[in-house]
Amino acid sequence: MYTRGARILVVDDTKKYLDICRKALEGDYDVLLATNGREALALLERYRVDLILMDVHMPELDGFETCRILKGISAYKHIPVIFFTSSDNHEDIATAFSEGAVDYVIKPFHTIEIRERVRIHLELKLSRDELIRQKLELQDEVERRMQEVERTRDSVIRVFANIIETRDPLSANRMNKMQSYARILARELAKEKRYQKKLTQEYIQILYRATPLHDIGKIGVPDRILLKPGSLTQEEFQVIINHTTLGYETLKTAKLDIGGNSALFEMAMDIALYHHERWDGNGYPYGIKGEEIPLPARIVALADAINHKTAGKTGEDSAYMDQVLEELAMESGKKYDPLLVEAMRRTRDLLVREFLEDVPET
Repeated sequence: MYTRGARILVVDDTKKYLDICRKALEGDYDVLLATNGREALALLERYRVDLILMDVHMPELDGFETCRILKGISAYKHIPVIFFTSSDNHEDIATAFSEGAVDYVIKPFHTIEIRERVRIHLELKLSRDELIRQKLELQDEVERRMQEVERTRDSVIRVFANIIETRDPLSANRMNKMQSYARILARELAKEKRYQKKLTQEYIQILYRATPLHDIGKIGVPDRILLKPGSLTQEEFQVIINHTTLGYETLKTAKLDIGGNSALFEMAMDIALYHHERWDGNGYPYGIKGEEIPLPARIVALADAINHKTAGKTGEDSAYMDQVLEELAMESGKKYDPLLVEAMRRTRDLLVREFLEDVPET
């Protein structure tokens, strides 16, 4: 392995050994000389160094302390250090390795020994550097592939959501706003002590991405029922109820087929299944209540209601949104989580701003 041209820093307070090392290494390597640890550190600030040969016992700053300082600095900690020692003192040798040295040489030494130790450890360093480079390249490639998978998955989610929007006039072109409403509510709820650990930025971002799939089960609802202007029969309403379980099963299958971010699909499944449950237990499909309803479903239920009641009204004055928020607030403890309703009240200005925006937040 080619190591010529590497830069070697030799640190020793004895001129004799500095000269020996210089003569042994010059010609093959660029050699820097220092007489103590402080000089060595100063040179390291000016030059890139590939390997350090350093005496253990020096005035001002000895080899052990210098090595300790080096290993505490990220730019220097991977530079191999070979110590010189005047004897085979086991305590010194043990200390040398504990401080991060890769090897040691006992004085007096021969030039050939220095050359071979330097060559071997430079080759090891080059091998390690190559492994690190390959690892970083692999990590970059994995990250790139994961991003491609995420983009593909988001595209699939958007296609599903667009299918629902085209079939439901009240939802058309409103999904981005509903996502924003859900994110606004979640961020505000995260200020509550009980939810601070759960509602992290990552969690809220997953919620944002999962929200468009809340009504994916409507794919299985016939247009004659989904778009029926009048009241539904009991049988027709049961079909509507079933869209929650159908959505859950659809996403469960997609999770197995697509793979990847299971957290996204797990949350989307909960939202699809439970977003029509009510805080008081009078919702569907199971009639569960309160905190039995998964948090993402509770958030999306309120965001969905805001979105539904303001459908077709974008660009109206803020008074309309105020009216909607007051109507929804009256359902606190009935349809909706009281803490979420309070979060809705506190974020009135953000919700109104989003409502009035012609271009949805992305």
